Amino acid sequence: MYNREAESMSLYPYHVTRMSRVRGGLWCRCEEGDFFLKEYAGGKTRLAFLRRVLEELEKQEMRVDTLVRTTEGEEYSQDTYGKNYTLRKWFLDPECDPKNPGQVMAGAEALGRLTKALLGLSEIVEIGDKQPSDFLFQVQRKNREMKSISNLIAKKRQKNEFDMEFSRLFLTYYEQGQKVQALEEEWNTSGGVRRGLCHRDFTHHNVLVGENGVSLIRFDNLGWDSILSDVALYIRKIMEKNSYSQVLCRELLGTLQEVLPLNAAEKKQLYLRLAFPSRFLKVANHYAATRKNHITLRDLEKLKSLKKQEEERLSFLAFLEGFA
Repeated sequence: MYNREAESMSLYPYHVTRMSRVRGGLWCRCEEGDFFLKEYAGGKTRLAFLRRVLEELEKQEMRVDTLVRTTEGEEYSQDTYGKNYTLRKWFLDPECDPKNPGQVMAGAEALGRLTKALLGLSEIVEIGDKQPSDFLFQVQRKNREMKSISNLIAKKRQKNEFDMEFSRLFLTYYEQGQKVQALEEEWNTSGGVRRGLCHRDFTHHNVLVGENGVSLIRFDNLGWDSILSDVALYIRKIMEKNSYSQVLCRELLGTLQEVLPLNAAEKKQLYLRLAFPSRFLKVANHYAATRKNHITLRDLEKLKSLKKQEEERLSFLAFLEGFA
């Protein structure tokens, strides 16, 4: 069943006892431990960079899914059909439960530790582009995206249910995006926000919580960014799952700041990142990328859920504005 994968695993110095399909790849139980095998389409330079960063994090006693080399010292293995695979250490602990405050705090503490560690590594690990676009540019681009999707929908002669629901909500969220842009133009937070290596996909899905502590996985998007890219993403996802609980957010921010104190500019930009209607834009972008007149029920459900949660979200943002 797993002939290609087994062939690939034979190139590593491990003795496989069991293989099983999991999200995104193949879990390999070996006599030496657990590993994760995944197809790979990139280059060796990128893998060498990722492996070095993850090895440095391991030296700081962080549990991460470090990449391992083949027996011959290669960054990835290749089967007889030319398909490449990466192998990394793996953990069988469950994902962080966003409804469990204890696990949410464990994730926040791990995020603080990871961010501090990556800031330290940013000075010694070589990476190509160390000049990401500033926050104002990002907001301007996203506002243009929202407007462009709105124009495309407005031009459609026959509008479906998603089109009509989007049109009803568009102005509300577009005005929110414009407000965030205006505030960033006034505050100019980017100059005071620390930048460095970031996970760039830090959600509860990539935080595993078990008896041995917290493990952090899926560093594939690792790159140079504002430290708030990870912080804002983690908080936003947790808040969406908890009806924007102000009590939970206060505890989360307190836990984070014990490890990673935020300065005044960072607190302001965190508020702006969470105030921007990212979820609305994400749903709209997914819909726009599908066939012209095709509705995915999932997109429509997500759009309607935004409307239901809007009052809670606005109350949460009012609370967060005080933090900023």
